[in-house]
Amino acid sequence: MIIFLPENIKDNIYKSVKTEYPKECCGILLGKVRKQVLICEKAINTKNIAPNPYQFFEIDNQEIINIQKIYRKNNLSIIGHYHSHPNSILSSKPSKTDINSIFDKNLCWLIIGINGKSIELSAYFPVKYNNNSYNLKKINIK
Repeated sequence: MIIFLPENIKDNIYKSVKTEYPKECCGILLGKVRKQVLICEKAINTKNIAPNPYQFFEIDNQEIINIQKIYRKNNLSIIGHYHSHPNSILSSKPSKTDINSIFDKNLCWLIIGINGKSIELSAYFPVKYNNNSYNLKKINIK
């Protein structure tokens, strides 16, 4: 599994990360899936509705539904989401909270670590174990 993430989309995500810093930013990735390749065609910044946006992210379910309805007409579907880890020792690695929050095994996770001006981007895909627990496996970004 890999994700194709054009530079202009990365730039849009980085802009959101910097704008929301030191809070966690979040958003939705739209695109298509071709075999084992996720093709990201658009990233939509969303509002972080978590009670403590400095340490967590949460995207409003209604906002997700609205985005699905709008972009379905363009044959785009939600292929993942992104969020930042501001000033975290984890940088762009998943936290335990991230892993415990996996609700859809078909969605890619982009995590952006930001410490001041330093930014690191990583992509992950859920892996389900026999005991019905999940983890996030790092995938390549092209």
